[in-house]
Amino acid sequence: MQITRQNFIRLLVGVPLFILLVFFFISTTTFFFWKNRQDVWYESEGDKYYSSKNYSKAFTNYLKAEEINDKNGSVRFKIGKLLFEKNIIFPNFGYKGALKELEESKNLGFDGDELYIYLAQTYLLIDSMNSSDLQTDLKGKELENLKSEISEKDWKKEAKKILDDAYQKDKERSAEFFFAKGRSNLIYGDYKFTSSFKDAYEDFLASYNKSKNLETKLFLSASIFPIDSGMGYNLLNEILSEMSDNQENQIFSKAKNIRDIYIQFSTENEVQRFYEFGKVFLDSGFDKTALYFLNRSIQKNSKYTPSYILQGIASYNLNDLILSESSFSIASEQQKFNAEINYYLGKTKERAGDFKGAIEEFQRAINSNFLSENLFLDFGNLYLKIGSETDAENMFRKGLSVNPANWDLRLSLFRLLVDQKRVSEIESEIENVKNIFSEDSFYYEYMKLVSIFDKKENFELAIKFADSALGRNFYDINLLSEIYFYKGFATEGLGKIEDAKNLYIQSIDSDFSGVFATKSIERIEKLGGFKSEKKSFWWWIREIV
Repeated sequence: MQITRQNFIRLLVGVPLFILLVFFFISTTTFFFWKNRQDVWYESEGDKYYSSKNYSKAFTNYLKAEEINDKNGSVRFKIGKLLFEKNIIFPNFGYKGALKELEESKNLGFDGDELYIYLAQTYLLIDSMNSSDLQTDLKGKELENLKSEISEKDWKKEAKKILDDAYQKDKERSAEFFFAKGRSNLIYGDYKFTSSFKDAYEDFLASYNKSKNLETKLFLSASIFPIDSGMGYNLLNEILSEMSDNQENQIFSKAKNIRDIYIQFSTENEVQRFYEFGKVFLDSGFDKTALYFLNRSIQKNSKYTPSYILQGIASYNLNDLILSESSFSIASEQQKFNAEINYYLGKTKERAGDFKGAIEEFQRAINSNFLSENLFLDFGNLYLKIGSETDAENMFRKGLSVNPANWDLRLSLFRLLVDQKRVSEIESEIENVKNIFSEDSFYYEYMKLVSIFDKKENFELAIKFADSALGRNFYDINLLSEIYFYKGFATEGLGKIEDAKNLYIQSIDSDFSGVFATKSIERIEKLGGFKSEKKSFWWWIREIV
């Protein structure tokens, strides 16, 4: 075709017009396609954010998808997985508990190794919790219902059952699934040292020993140690051989410490050997293994007080309060002037609900000149539980006399003064903070204090100090999350609901796994939840471009 002036003009106009029409057709088709599948679109957006480790934005997108279609089992699983990582476990705790979301995902027919692994981990985490772990605002009957929910099931058995059932359903599972299955069986087995248990354990290792999951290998080593210390020792060496010194981390350090203690105390003195084994496993976070060896040490010598003390700590960590109190009581009889034992015995009695006994033990520790800042903090918080604010304040101030820079004691005193609206004393305490901590800490703390006053003018002041704190370019994500939360709280107090929601979302974005992100989720839910945006046609075109 001859390129004439007329044909050139046709091409000049026609080609762009054709491209524009194609683009318009694609845009329109895409718009109507996604308009009818918005939950899928939000889920895909959440997946993108999750893969880039922007978990807060992934979370909000999954919640928007769920609002559109709460029968989407895949979305419910992803919300449950994130809530598990946030440690929001119970259906009536926080926004939506991991337990509720994961079980609902299963009920909706969603299947997969990850779902069963996370469900089992959730059950085991619930099993490990006790009333002192419940950082919740629930009170009265609601709190009692929550505690009852923990105790009504054998959660270890549930963890084992969910993985066993999944295995029977499909035996072609991943190595990660089998490690989870093996771990749940070990935990539920609770160290029943039989030959069949050991054989099953060896089969498990033989099948999946190629795993590079060093944390799992460390757990397996600690679990098998009471049954076959040689096998546990070999596993420790495997861990160490797979990590060079320049890769040293917490797993490496724990494995090295356990191995070194095993070598050092392979002696005839069984009391000392079992005690040292118990101590290194306790320090490494393996309380059940520690308890096994400490029990053996006490069996060999019932007068060896250090083993009773560590036995008390291990059983306290495992929430076996009867054994814990018994251990510390025996240790106290054997060493009548060891005030640290009184402190631990007081902590055990407090957790068991014996507040009168706990007060007596804490006071005995103080009378023996055990001037620990942690003791004063625990004692003060105990007095707050029973409503004795004057005694609580006295303990917090005594603790600060031991260490004026103890931040937990300082915060506890601040909160008590704020609850009592003692404004002039708060101002005086703030001056103390300015002399001890940095100016940044002063702004942050003052902002946090004024934010919980209930008068409008104080909310405005809270926002002013929050902005001042944010203007100092904090890099601590926990601090940022807290600042945004309290600014949101103050903004909500002024009736600016949408602005408050945006600030709560910034709190979540700053530190998704932090306690103030959890509080922000709760506030957003009370203000109406995460709503999916209504997207215009032109918004979709911009997205496509």
